Amino acid sequence: MAARSRTSSLPRRTIQDVPTCENIKLSMNECRKVDVLGRGSYGTVWRVMDPGGRFFAAKEVSLSDRATEQLEQEIAILSEFQHENIVRYYGTDKDESKIYIFLELVTQGSIYKLYSTLHGLGESLSDSTVSKYTRQILQGLKYLHDHNVIHRDIKCANILVDANGSVKLADFGWQRMHDSEFFPPDNRREQQSFLPWNSILDGS
Repeated sequence: MAARSRTSSLPRRTIQDVPTCENIKLSMNECRKVDVLGRGSYGTVWRVMDPGGRFFAAKEVSLSDRATEQLEQEIAILSEFQHENIVRYYGTDKDESKIYIFLELVTQGSIYKLYSTLHGLGESLSDSTVSKYTRQILQGLKYLHDHNVIHRDIKCANILVDANGSVKLADFGWQRMHDSEFFPPDNRREQQSFLPWNSILDGS
């Protein structure tokens, strides 16, 4: 029987002790909500403007929601790592009922949104654009893997594109840290994410 590889969970961090990047201090009391960027089972993402006129994305989650644990996992990842292909983290805030995570505003939205818009016009992404996006996605994933982090929810809706055409990986609520090149043999969900498609379809 093959030996089970060891895995480790992310250290749990409190909202108060998460550092901020570039000494930017953001507070929802000082920011103005401009419009809604998206809604989901996790909560709401707002476009907000700080007193200096700078725009950010603010992910809002109720403290009573089970998604707060995923949000804290996401904060733990984003606060530790900085890479051109990973959405930038700018800090957190909370009040009596909600937690907010401030992120860079990626203006063009997700690849899913971009694809849907083009599809509705009868158009598609060019081969060169697909190649460019793929290369940047792999660069971001390699950076995470080099730091022992697995993003377990890679999909077009979680890959953002900025105004310069740069790709940003987002939504780290379902990541996992590991300390081995192998995953536990009984964790089929994680294993199948990395198996060849023919192996998955064959049920092996």
